[in-house]
Amino acid sequence: MSLPVTADRFMNPAVLAPKAKDDTAQKDESGESAQGTLELLVADLSRQIENSPNQARLYLERCKNYLELQQFDNAIEDLTKALSLNDALDAAYFGRGMAYGRKKELKRGMI
Repeated sequence: MSLPVTADRFMNPAVLAPKAKDDTAQKDESGESAQGTLELLVADLSRQIENSPNQARLYLERCKNYLELQQFDNAIEDLTKALSLNDALDAAYFGRGMAYGRKKELKRGMI
């Protein structure tokens, strides 16, 4: 028996869980904060998008970082753009619905 398709095929399910407030920033092996690393990834993907604005997968990748940063409006914008480029992206529909859910806009997330 196989399990149904889940969020982990799109992103780390922990991204959507509320984060505990912690006074100490988590560091990776290099000593850089996780947030700083994510922001660098967003900047890199933004440069790639400037060079290839019609690549839906770049918007999906940047959206995952926005979700981890809890920048839900930016994530929704990227997912909407990805869908405008390729309306067959199941992951984009799922991610956008989840981002709206995290914003407590459940009805918008079901559209």
